[in-house]
Amino acid sequence: MIKMVRISKPKLERDNGKIRFYVDIKGLEIDRLWYEMPKFIEPYINVNDSSPFLVALLPQIAIRGGEIAVEGSISGTLYNSIVTKLFPLWNKYSSIYKQVTLKVESLIKDSPSTTHKRYIGTGVSCGVDSLDTIKTTLEYSKENRIDTLTFFNTGSHRNTSGLTIEESRRLFYGRMSRSKQCAQELNLDFLWVDSNVGEFLKTKYVQTHQFCNFSAVMACGSYFSKYYYSSGYPLDMFDITYVDKDTAYYETYLCQLLSTENVHFVISGECKSRLDKVKNIADMPIAQKYLNVCFMDNENCGLCEKCVRTQMELYSIRKLDAFSDVFDTEKFYQNLGMHLKRTYGSQYNMVYIDVIKSMKSNEIRVPLIYKLYGTTLNILRRIKHLLK
Repeated sequence: MIKMVRISKPKLERDNGKIRFYVDIKGLEIDRLWYEMPKFIEPYINVNDSSPFLVALLPQIAIRGGEIAVEGSISGTLYNSIVTKLFPLWNKYSSIYKQVTLKVESLIKDSPSTTHKRYIGTGVSCGVDSLDTIKTTLEYSKENRIDTLTFFNTGSHRNTSGLTIEESRRLFYGRMSRSKQCAQELNLDFLWVDSNVGEFLKTKYVQTHQFCNFSAVMACGSYFSKYYYSSGYPLDMFDITYVDKDTAYYETYLCQLLSTENVHFVISGECKSRLDKVKNIADMPIAQKYLNVCFMDNENCGLCEKCVRTQMELYSIRKLDAFSDVFDTEKFYQNLGMHLKRTYGSQYNMVYIDVIKSMKSNEIRVPLIYKLYGTTLNILRRIKHLLK
């Protein structure tokens, strides 16, 4: 028996200065997918456009396979990309995505006609990637320069940290306060979108994050004409055979596939390494005040892998002290031996390789014991791998 998922025509509710754009779902464990956003977005929304809901659910439905029936309309450009490019790509290179049939009532073939101003946006998580994109795109010519920063609740707060629905929503609103302040200081518009997309995830967030976030952009209708998305990996790591691991491996291609008549998605920073991005924002006052990379909390814990990695990157370029407002630098220096041990023990990781090279080029002295520890550990790893 073919598994069927039916997505209803979208509906709109208004409440207390907010709108909720949603569809009802049949055939999945959760029966409603929704996006909540400020009321000023309403004039931009096409209530017949089911594109955002389809994009959000597509990877999760493909994991089980079957048929998707969309009662509303979707972008004609998007439909063609999904059917003729994305599905064949998954069929050839994926081991987790099964065969899917897509049926829609009608296609939207024209660009939006609106008398309202349209915007160019990017996310403001206040992480290294987003701050690098903000700094870079603010330097573009007027017709390509960002004017709006966004903050979405589409699964990262819950899925990455293993939080409950309630905990992730509290974390979302806590982090959103910082992002909004950052936008205000940059004199840019700010737009938030809450949703329950994360509750549908059957995979790790990194396996579908473009689908999750792009769906929130699409939910804003014709508000954005262009949207910059921060690269997860540099372009030299592009690998279409890694579609099951992380969408960042093929994000430059995925941006094209998920663009519509409404909005054009563009990857930013794809020619930079992580350390290149850190260098780019190191002297940025906004970054020194708002940088937030923590996996686990609203503030940087300083101890999780991402906090340690970022501090080591800043330390390697002699810029860590400038970030004492967002990191407990005194605690970092007290535990520097432990962090060096972690760095040299991770020499197989390109990020830490760059950190080690950076410390050397900036003449940062590292005790021999940590270098020997890393070398020994990596030899043991190779031996273990050979024995297997």
